[in-house]
Amino acid sequence: MKSAVLTRLTLATAGLALLAPAGVAWAEESDTPTQRVEGFAPDGTPFHTDVPVEDSPQVQSQALSDATVHPVEVNGPDQNRNVLVLIGDGYQAGEMGAFAEQTDRIWESMASHEPFASYRELFNVYRIEVPSTDSGVSGDPTEDVVRDTPLNSNYWCGGIERLLCTDTGAAWSYADLIDGVDNIAVVANSEKYGGAGYIEEDIATLAGGNEQSIDLMMHELAHSMGDLADEYDYYAEPGDGSRYDGPEIDAPNVTIHSEDEMLGDKLKWHCWIGEEDPNGGPTGAFEGAYYAEFGAFRPAETSLMKVLGAEFNYPSRQGLIEKMWASAGSLADSHTDRAQIGREVEVELPEIDTLTTTWYVDGTRKSDWDGRTSVPLTWDMRGSDLSVVITDETEDVRDQRTCATGSIQEEISWKVTPSRRPW
Repeated sequence: MKSAVLTRLTLATAGLALLAPAGVAWAEESDTPTQRVEGFAPDGTPFHTDVPVEDSPQVQSQALSDATVHPVEVNGPDQNRNVLVLIGDGYQAGEMGAFAEQTDRIWESMASHEPFASYRELFNVYRIEVPSTDSGVSGDPTEDVVRDTPLNSNYWCGGIERLLCTDTGAAWSYADLIDGVDNIAVVANSEKYGGAGYIEEDIATLAGGNEQSIDLMMHELAHSMGDLADEYDYYAEPGDGSRYDGPEIDAPNVTIHSEDEMLGDKLKWHCWIGEEDPNGGPTGAFEGAYYAEFGAFRPAETSLMKVLGAEFNYPSRQGLIEKMWASAGSLADSHTDRAQIGREVEVELPEIDTLTTTWYVDGTRKSDWDGRTSVPLTWDMRGSDLSVVITDETEDVRDQRTCATGSIQEEISWKVTPSRRPW
């Protein structure tokens, strides 16, 4: 029987997509295919490079039978969560206890930063243990070290010591042991700082024993989780005098518009201009972003999309929150399918403090039901239209047109019918 329930999910802005700068080639034209990767130097300075696929770990057919999946934190059904998988590489069977401790620490650190702290309930996190022949990964501590590991993770990728590459095809083969995976972090058994971001593959790499690598992972995951753009002002070398002269950028945290233009035409993060940024200083339009020194603007002096060790600025937080809800697909984990007199209608919500409910009967608000997750159905309601509007009242999302909060909403509606049995 077709469900009598209708749902509608509304976000503050339309879906966003991260695009390469117009007219910018990520790699020189060549007959050799390349992979674009992003990395950070130990001082937090970001860089990009294009690694020939022939120099990258090759995708191979992987035996999956020895891999085991373990929950790190599960907050609801996978189909209503952002599913993050941490896959270990270079951990022998006797080292899985250390890997488990590292994944717990990685997730706890990530979940201590906004907006992940407030929206922790929207994540399901798993670790996948894959026993390795050797302990550690290639390139640690020196370039000549070669180790046999399931994902062939290696430092010195493309000749860059701290660039930690991995076999992305193998990573997804293991991740597919879990349905609906959104993002992957490959955790190398190493204390050496390093990592990489495969933006198009939704994969980040990091060293499990290095605290600084966690910031790198959050930066990389923010590209895919929130369609955030990089906010630093060069591609390969700082101070290169580059200028962006392409069209408006779709990412929520970079723009071609000045502060006055945004305020005058209600563009991009105009609602946040003048607000104190989480990293200090005002939110505005700071020239230098999207790999260009001139012509592109970022919202604040610094942020995690510009340099490691910072927090996300407000436009980035908003972009992440909107995308996390879009990935979850619904503000409710579940709800009553049929609205029958004599019974209750119930919605089950994630435990997020900013979620509220407002109930309506035939379009009239039942204010005494505000905030409730279940309501009774009485005889006088037979044939009525019942609905609940679930709203995320977070202060970190503002409507593009009005700058009001509460723009992330979902409406669920029912037609109230008599019970099948008299009561």
